[in-house]
Amino acid sequence: AADNAAGVACLLELANYWTRSGLRPKRTIRFVSYAAEEEGLIGSLFDVFLRAPLVKARCRGVVTPDVVGAPVGKLTINGFPTMLAELGAQVANDMGYTDATGYETAAPAGPEYADHWPYARIKLPALVISKGPDPYLHTPFDTADRLDYTDLRWTAALTGALTLRLAQR
Repeated sequence: AADNAAGVACLLELANYWTRSGLRPKRTIRFVSYAAEEEGLIGSLFDVFLRAPLVKARCRGVVTPDVVGAPVGKLTINGFPTMLAELGAQVANDMGYTDATGYETAAPAGPEYADHWPYARIKLPALVISKGPDPYLHTPFDTADRLDYTDLRWTAALTGALTLRLAQR
């Protein structure tokens, strides 16, 4: 559930909300969720490397909610380049959340563990929002009844705020 149904739910809720609100940012926002991340980032690698010239020309940044709503752990924002992680921290602070409340910001993008990474590899700004360590990650116990829905709502709001900030550049 935290990996990765909750991340997909964040994207679906944001897409639904923005469609109903009539929001029209400066740049197009593309909502994408890839399958087979645990099998080697197959979907995101396919998108980036099959369409690299188009992606590089049109994409201004990638925001990936992955392992969100986990019942324990800290929310981390890992970004490439560092300025994107700093933007994540700034947006979180603007929303009233700071390291003192248990949210930390880390950079750079890190190992190839989430679908933001293929974009970072071609030098596009990319970040992943995660919460952990999640004791139920990749187990049959990663179920919806174990999610922290308050945290999930906050993560969706942060994902939306970061996405809008990038889309308005």
